[in-house]
Amino acid sequence: MDITLAKTFINIVRANGLSPAAQNLGVSQSTISHRLQLLENELGFPLLERNRGQAGIQLSPQGEHFLDYAIRWVDLEREIQMLKQNIYTEQLCIGGVESINTYLFPQVFSGFLKENPNYSLRILTHHSWELYDLLYTKDIDIGFVNTNSFHPDISSELLLNEDYMILHNMDRLKDKVQISPLDLEPKLEIVHSWTPQLEQWHNEWWTPGQERIYLNSNSLLSSFFPLGDFWCILPASNARVFQKDFGLYVASLCSAPPPRACCVITNKQNSSLLQKKIDYFLLYVKDVLSKLSN
Repeated sequence: MDITLAKTFINIVRANGLSPAAQNLGVSQSTISHRLQLLENELGFPLLERNRGQAGIQLSPQGEHFLDYAIRWVDLEREIQMLKQNIYTEQLCIGGVESINTYLFPQVFSGFLKENPNYSLRILTHHSWELYDLLYTKDIDIGFVNTNSFHPDISSELLLNEDYMILHNMDRLKDKVQISPLDLEPKLEIVHSWTPQLEQWHNEWWTPGQERIYLNSNSLLSSFFPLGDFWCILPASNARVFQKDFGLYVASLCSAPPPRACCVITNKQNSSLLQKKIDYFLLYVKDVLSKLSN
């Protein structure tokens, strides 16, 4: 069996159609159709349900099973090629939300690579819901998320709970170690929604919609503080980075919201070899986080 056929099938599934798969691979749609037909003929069963008027694709029961085999086959083929070229390294593809990858894990990533020169890491940043999809399709090996969602093929484990803090540039509150929500002007908040639990707590103190600035990423946050006495609620690790880099003030909250949960997610169908690498990396992650919390 030609591995090109398996790669084509994987692309059809990920692109959710023959036409977008053809565009991704730079070939004609007729070529994609021909490869799919060859693969189905060789396997002896259909991989897709063919229903008229159906948007996208739908895998047949056999197609759902074969997808897992195809992904593992392609992964093994890549590792074999690396062995043949004598450039084999242990590889992990890690996905995480911005608040974890950028503000909590830099020390984890750099330290792991320093202590394990035989490893290479591919690090991707996405929203939590995207990471579940990427893990299911095995485009990443391990994910770090803020929200714990049920998925029958994905395991989830709580890594740590992290307190939220107030990040601000208000001189009148600069000496306060702890700030009450009553001391904060809602119109000066830079709202950054993290979890439903935080949003519920937030709405108990302030009427939604009073803020002037709403962000779904930290990348623009530092641009607004010079404009006035703004404040923002952030996980402690994120707030400490902005305090250090931009000279802002940090304080804990009276009547604090529920802590932010950091969870690790993995695919239940991993090979034993991949799971061994994931477990090794997670052991290092937990050790570093334990030292940071102390």
